[in-house]
Amino acid sequence: MLSHSKKNKLFNKLALYLNLAKDIKCPLVIITASKKKFASLYQFSCLNEDIEPKMITEICSNTCAFYDQNTHTIVIKKSYYKDYRPETTLYHEMIHHIQYQYGNSAGKYSIFSEGLTEVITHLLTGNFEDTAYKTEFILSLELLKRAYSNNFILIVNSIKKYHVHTNKNKFILELLKKSKIFKRPNKIEECLTKTCDELKSSGAYQRAAFKECLKILNQYLKEPIKNLSFKKYKTYINYLRKLQN
Repeated sequence: MLSHSKKNKLFNKLALYLNLAKDIKCPLVIITASKKKFASLYQFSCLNEDIEPKMITEICSNTCAFYDQNTHTIVIKKSYYKDYRPETTLYHEMIHHIQYQYGNSAGKYSIFSEGLTEVITHLLTGNFEDTAYKTEFILSLELLKRAYSNNFILIVNSIKKYHVHTNKNKFILELLKKSKIFKRPNKIEECLTKTCDELKSSGAYQRAAFKECLKILNQYLKEPIKNLSFKKYKTYINYLRKLQN
């Protein structure tokens, strides 16, 4: 399982990579095989013996790991931790921990809060086995590529600097407006909100969510996004990894 020293080593590597200006403590990590405990911590931030079986099933079916900002704790299902490379899940949830310590929020737009978290995780690990947020990853990276005209250095540096920044939502909106990739810049916030609502309602695991998000974004973009392949973005991230090493 996860030792205290390994956990701290991963967190220190992440903090160094993000060049954190704030001293943030490593979060507590709980890895549990108990579905009741996992669901209770997700719903109530503590063990609740009276949690309904239906709720346990629903939570455990849709969630494999999460960060609880109330207790500063990362909780991971043991089976999930064993099936995937542990550092991938840990880095993802540790980034959320850092976000909450900086600004009490992971960000308003899930396309970026989850998508760019995945970008950072992939840049650090080069591991793409866990693809729960594949839709958010592809779309957020594509928008940044366009906003920065494929300037690799600006893309990576901006993600590292602003993804954990208190005013991350404001930064993203201003970046997209200035980039002129949208037909109607004043509608960008509406567009992002619609996209995130679609992700939430359809589920990030469903192909339908990706199609609907593309449809919404393409209503606002000057140059429509085509059906993008995950393989293409894996190659792109691996290229960025070589540049930063």
